[in-house]
Parts: sequence; structure tokens; C-alpha cells
Amino acid sequence: MNSMKCQLYSTHDITPHGTVDNQVWVSRRRGLILRQETDIDTGNGNKTHMSVRYDYSNVHAPAL
Repeated sequence: MNSMKCQLYSTHDITPHGTVDNQVWVSRRRGLILRQETDIDTGNGNKTHMSVRYDYSNVHAPAL
């Protein structure tokens, strides 16, 4: 992602069940989430990675 067009936010959480790392890219111009990456490590060999991209190109307001 172009860093001039979006802002990257990151979190790192440690819980009794494991660690969670999140990265979220937000459009500077529109304030909308563009992408999210999540990594979960339970510490007992179980790891999960989730990647989500958001596409707003075909979103329309409902008809009144």
C-alpha cells in the first residue's frame, strides 16, 4: 500500500490464551479501512493468519 494514501495502525496484545498482532490500513482521504492483517499465536503450536482486503467500488446507498 502507498504510505502517502493510507495510515497504518498496529496492535500487539498478550492474553492468557496467546498473542494477537493486528495491522490495519486506513485511507487518509476517506477514513475507510482498506486492509487488515491478523496473526494469532496460542503458544501451543497453533497459529492463525487472516488477511482481509476491503473493496468499496460497488457500494451504493439504499434507494429511498
